[in-house]
Amino acid sequence: MNNVKIIRKSRGLSQVELARQARIASTNLSAIECGRVIAWPRVRRALSEALNLPEIALFPELTINTDRRQFEGLKGITDGR
Repeated sequence: MNNVKIIRKSRGLSQVELARQARIASTNLSAIECGRVIAWPRVRRALSEALNLPEIALFPELTINTDRRQFEGLKGITDGR
């Protein structure tokens, strides 16, 4: 499960406001928050930028193997050492 809804509410944002900031449809945001759909990488980036947080904070289910670019500074972990 993701943290988008929790973080959105903690910031006092409605789904419509966050969707507008991220330039996605509010129906898509609702589906992502409820876990009905998995956010595409572009949508994860857009939400991350709108909330000024790393993607991994919003989507902790991401693993090092899903998007290594977020972990480039962690040598030894990302390359299996």
